[in-house]
Amino acid sequence: MNLKKTIKKINSLLPLKLQREVYWRKNRLTRRSVIADWKSRGMQVPPPHQYKQSVIEEVGKKYNLSTLIETGTLFGLMIECQRKFFKKLISVELDSKLFENAKNYFKEYAHIKILQG
Repeated sequence: MNLKKTIKKINSLLPLKLQREVYWRKNRLTRRSVIADWKSRGMQVPPPHQYKQSVIEEVGKKYNLSTLIETGTLFGLMIECQRKFFKKLISVELDSKLFENAKNYFKEYAHIKILQG
């Protein structure tokens, strides 16, 4: 078993709240290098998710925004990465299975609302 698979296996054994924290911190630590790599390759479309996260975070800080509304929750990565920067997060997902998964994943966060529609 390679190191990446071993780390994934260990992470899957952690409580969900700790898994979220590990993901959030890993994302923060690798964001700059992922964006730098993307820029060095000519900023090909589409940009990496980390770039989109950093733009939303920067705009939120610059304009002192307290609410983020997102359409297309998918797996909830954007909400997960922004949950510490906004007082209220609302995400709308069309697919019923993805909606249920995200709703269950974020149910313990009072400031996060997942809607289906």
